[in-house]
Amino acid sequence: MRGFRDGKECAIDTADDLNRLRACVHSIPDDPPVYGTWWAGDEGRWLYDQIAERFGTPISAWLRRRFGTPCDPYDVANTAVDILARPTSLSGLQSAYEPWTYLYSMIRRELSKQLGGFFRVDVGGDLSRVCEEAREESPLTPVDEAVDQVTRILAPHAGMPPNRLRELVAYFADHGDRNLSHLHSVAARDPELLQRGYTKGQILAAANAVLGARPRHWEASILGEVIRDRDWTPAASPAHWRAIEKFGRRMRQPEGTDVQEFARAG
Repeated sequence: MRGFRDGKECAIDTADDLNRLRACVHSIPDDPPVYGTWWAGDEGRWLYDQIAERFGTPISAWLRRRFGTPCDPYDVANTAVDILARPTSLSGLQSAYEPWTYLYSMIRRELSKQLGGFFRVDVGGDLSRVCEEAREESPLTPVDEAVDQVTRILAPHAGMPPNRLRELVAYFADHGDRNLSHLHSVAARDPELLQRGYTKGQILAAANAVLGARPRHWEASILGEVIRDRDWTPAASPAHWRAIEKFGRRMRQPEGTDVQEFARAG
């Protein structure tokens, strides 16, 4: 079996090391309240650090080659924490003959799905990279058209002039090639937006609606849906309606209210 250490492929550990890994993953609880506590314990911290050390660099390099977007090693480990909260993923890892290889594949597939559901924007405003599924299903909506449509969807809930809202939506479309797990907080500190008079709460509210809330962006991203289908509306999607309603509430809250909560939740 092969693995990674310090970003290089290498023979992986000893039988004792593999036995520790197997014992570790079999100790992961599938009870949600206990699951988070487990990662704060000795075994959880060991596995988290091992994932970041072994997989962080190679997966980040692979994402950069495929999507033009790097990933922090600890984002890789955080993705593993999200994946293993799903009973089917946890049981698959626990029964895997080569657990490191199985875990590596799951993390890479999950990050590919997250980033592949979005896009990179070139100077002309076209999508230069999208997920294979989107390419196969239907022609993609040009970015400028998608920005206009997202603005129309959000405008009744925004409490600001449509041209101001469109600037915010366009900002996230133009920066969609960045690491999505950090883009919300980066945008909330961006002098370009703050100098235009947008508050941090407004920026984070728009980020959550346009890109989707962290960490599972693709599940409620209005921009992602519109890009994949120009005729899409949120009418048949409870998840997107909830995101729009939350957007409206947050846009109308006084500055300073729950801003830190927005940043944590994405």
